[in-house]
Amino acid sequence: MTDTAPPSLTIDLPSANPNVTTSSSPQITFHANESASFMCRLDQGAFTPCSSGVTFSGLAPGGHTVDVQATDLAGNPSAIVSRHFTVGAPAAVPAGTGATPAGQIPGAAVPGATSRSAPRLTLSLRGGAARLRGTAITLLFRCNETCVAQAHGTISVRGSARLYRLRGASRLVRGGQSGTLVVHVPRSALGSLHRALHAGRRVSMQLTLRTEDVAGNATTRTTSVRVRGS
Repeated sequence: MTDTAPPSLTIDLPSANPNVTTSSSPQITFHANESASFMCRLDQGAFTPCSSGVTFSGLAPGGHTVDVQATDLAGNPSAIVSRHFTVGAPAAVPAGTGATPAGQIPGAAVPGATSRSAPRLTLSLRGGAARLRGTAITLLFRCNETCVAQAHGTISVRGSARLYRLRGASRLVRGGQSGTLVVHVPRSALGSLHRALHAGRRVSMQLTLRTEDVAGNATTRTTSVRVRGS
């Protein structure tokens, strides 16, 4: 009898609640209900082979998302399981003391160190559109405070029912400074998109933008962005 049942996958760490870590190199552990191989990715990057206990080093303070997928010995893939977690900022040290504030865990975020309101992200689009160069679309943005910005979504041609999924991006930017988010178009979509742009048809992205500050305050919004050729 052929095995067509996908494996069941569970992420153990980081835990779902609480999901704040003070380590910039957190360990990711997971398990399946049967023998399986695994693929992992961080912040919408590319999937790579992994095993339980994998670490992602040098993560910036703010929000991150890890995705894991299992494939059993019969080749059946599981659903992609995601876990969002926050890397806390280092604790503020009172001037001249060199000591950790009373009641604070070394390396943990200091309550009240930032506003309780979610950070605001502003896109800067030249000519009201983003440019497609190769497979990359670069978005210039600012945050009103230090934040991690994430972008993912789809791109399509007006009048077509076909949607192409963009490979997302994540970026840390200091408050008031400019940053760039680079999302990537699948190579399989480039021919159709360039033909549409050359013919003057409208090409646009539907983006989901998520921003999170070092205190864990987050906001998510969707926006439509027109795309032009290089």
